[in-house]
Order: sequence, then structure tokens, then C-alpha cells
Amino acid sequence: MNMPTTRSVTIEEVHSAARAIAGRWNGHPTELAAVYGIPRGGLVPAGIVASELGLPLTSDPRPQADTLVVDDLVDSGATVAPYMEAGTPVDALYRKTWAPLTSPATVDGDPWLIFPWEATSTTGGPT
Repeated sequence: MNMPTTRSVTIEEVHSAARAIAGRWNGHPTELAAVYGIPRGGLVPAGIVASELGLPLTSDPRPQADTLVVDDLVDSGATVAPYMEAGTPVDALYRKTWAPLTSPATVDGDPWLIFPWEATSTTGGPT
């Protein structure tokens, strides 16, 4: 069995991508009241985005039109689908090219992204 290609995302890349999300939503016609991070990968980016936008971070996972939902990666779109279907604003640090989200931060190819908050095994692969 082939291990997927991996790519480690640095904390600096996380901050840069999160600031880019905040930049996309700063001044956006959608009036935002809060930011929600999808556990577990969206928690750190959501905190950065909320800070950049001067908005509170909420722990309420219910879809709301005035809450920006943030995740680290959108692949199949299954996690963000309920939010998108409800009309909730959604953004992510990265997305696979086939993902339903239109965020500009795409991942070339099909690498397994390893974020700073994810543990790795002793062999260096994803756990």
C-alpha cells in the first residue's frame, strides 16, 4: 500500500492563510457577528480569523447566516456541506481542487496536509 504524499504546513503558513481569510471577509457584504471553528482543525485558524476581524469566537455549531465557519481543509466537502446548504458563510485555509468550496487557497495534487496541531507517528506519516 502506498503512503500518500505528505506536506507539513508551518504555523507561519497557517497565520498567513488565516489572515487571507480575514482579508476576504473584511468589508464583505455579509455582516458577520462571530466566527466558528470546526473542531478540531478549524479551531486555531478560526481564532486567528476572529482576532483579525475583531469578532468573537463562538462555540455554537448551529448554522447561522452571520457566523463565519472556518476549517483547516475542505476535501470532499462533507464536513462543511450542512453549513453551505444552510447559507452559512464558510471558508478554509486550504481546499482540494475538487472541493465544493470556492476558497482561492487550493492544494496542488493530493498531498496529505499535516498541520502543526496534528500529531504524527514515529514513522513520520499521518496518524
